[in-house]
Amino acid sequence: MNSSESDPIPESDWEGSDSRDCEIIIFDGPGDRTVRPVSPTRRKYLEAEREKIARYKREQNESTDPNNRPDAGTNGTQSTSASARARLLELFKARAFSFGHFKLASGKDSSYYVNSKKAIFNGEAVWLLAEVLHDMTQHLNIQAVGGLEVGAIPIASALALRYFASGKAVEGFFVRKQAKAHGSQERVEGVLNRGDRVLIVEDVVTTGDSVLQAIQEVEKVGGNVVAVSCIVDRLEGGGAKLEKYNFQPIFTIRDFGVAPPATG
Repeated sequence: MNSSESDPIPESDWEGSDSRDCEIIIFDGPGDRTVRPVSPTRRKYLEAEREKIARYKREQNESTDPNNRPDAGTNGTQSTSASARARLLELFKARAFSFGHFKLASGKDSSYYVNSKKAIFNGEAVWLLAEVLHDMTQHLNIQAVGGLEVGAIPIASALALRYFASGKAVEGFFVRKQAKAHGSQERVEGVLNRGDRVLIVEDVVTTGDSVLQAIQEVEKVGGNVVAVSCIVDRLEGGGAKLEKYNFQPIFTIRDFGVAPPATG
């Protein structure tokens, strides 16, 4: 086979020793297309990955029963993949949840702790998280996603990437806890346009005050908050404060077998 001007990669650079052993992979993204050949070994790996994703998609299409999602928010969540959510919960239980004596960011003492960073920097967990959040929020027509540093940063990045993969451009951003003394001195970092429909994300919600801080800064620059989502709601009052912002947790602490503190 002879290379031509339409062939982006000469034969000598192909990974396979024979063109018959190579597969052309086409990646379709918004406004872009990439073609590259792969070796038989790489092809087997890609086929396995595609089958894994296809399996999740099939289960997502088949799982529409809201009873598969105990204690989670109800608005826009009934089509969430039961298997993806179940596996995500399994990973959080194994990697991020522990009992002991802990001081929370809110100042409260707690007998358990959800250290989400031990989960959301794991490749499988962040992929599942993006899938679940995409399913929960795709009806909202969001244009930007973000929240208060640090917990919101990997969540916003993963979800923006997931939306890009589906053909929709969504901006990611984060809100600084306090402005830097140099540079632009802005608290909202990233691209957030006035009037954008915004999803605020957080890893764990206790009192909700951190989320409200992020909402305040987003609204100052003209963002329109259409929903708030978190990975875990500890059921300690934060949900009530955020209810008017269309609060949609993925899990509550009951999903981890923990009863919330008594109120009143």
